[in-house]
Amino acid sequence: MALTAFAQNFQPEKKSLNVLVILSKGPWEESILKTAAVPDPRLEVTFINESEAALRVPARWPVLMMLRPLIRWVGKLTTRPQIPVCSPSLACLRFSSQSLSALWRYKPILIDEGIGSFNTFQNFKLEARRKFRSKPLQVLALTAFSLVYRSLRLLGARKVTLFRFENKKPVLNDHVADGYRRVFKMGYDSRGDRLKFDRPVVLILTQPLDEVGVCSREDLVDRIENLALNIRRGGRVPILKVHPAEDPSKYRFPGVEQIEYDGVVEEIFAGASDQIAEIQGFSSTGLITGSALYGIRAVRIDFPDSGTNRGVFKGRAQALFAHYTKTEMESKCLKS
Repeated sequence: MALTAFAQNFQPEKKSLNVLVILSKGPWEESILKTAAVPDPRLEVTFINESEAALRVPARWPVLMMLRPLIRWVGKLTTRPQIPVCSPSLACLRFSSQSLSALWRYKPILIDEGIGSFNTFQNFKLEARRKFRSKPLQVLALTAFSLVYRSLRLLGARKVTLFRFENKKPVLNDHVADGYRRVFKMGYDSRGDRLKFDRPVVLILTQPLDEVGVCSREDLVDRIENLALNIRRGGRVPILKVHPAEDPSKYRFPGVEQIEYDGVVEEIFAGASDQIAEIQGFSSTGLITGSALYGIRAVRIDFPDSGTNRGVFKGRAQALFAHYTKTEMESKCLKS
């Protein structure tokens, strides 16, 4: 998702572009992201983990941050190219502001990395609570974060996002969406895989929810199996797309096919959206991108007691789910 979000920045006349991508922490092996294919041959990508980026905050960091607007203005008068530093968090800003030379060399780019990018303030609240026991310190940290986050443009950073919000409602940024669709189709075509289904299918997107404490492995597998059975009882064809961080063998159900596809699910949407009648899943970004970019009906599933969506996602993230997906109950009402 990160490189795709940045795809719309490329200028046709550029033969190549060096990009540094800082990978955020997640409940999966970071090697999955590092070995993902980069479909655009013009991209020369270097991946580093947040732990490898040495994101220290020097004592002079506030002064360097105040210099950023000046560096941004002077940079417009020169032709010296800056290396884009991309991340879904403020890590790109911290990395490019650690020294005076870094201010000149790097251009911070805040990019989407799935639905979590729109749950930013909720995530930071949780992080502030983990780092500080004192309530005043938590409030101070959140205030500082909000100030920096809202001043990205002034600080010389750029935010590339698939959605903007007007009156708290999500609106698709068409120029970014075109970049997404172009790169997803490029990825699908480059793999040479052609998915063919006998009839329109219901694609079930799995997630490793058991590994992050939302539910047990047994409950997760049972929920997925019941979903597939209910789809079959309704006369439709369920197909599983297993999350790359999961072992596909845990979802071996009789009569239920799995897609063996090495790329992201959005590439499947780009190449075979006319063969997908519906997407079902828990809190996968694929539900939103499938609906917003390709017009595929998306249904979000929840565990009765866990509140997979309600308990974790707030604000803009929840607004995206509400706008682009339907709940199981809403979906049943529409079909009846």
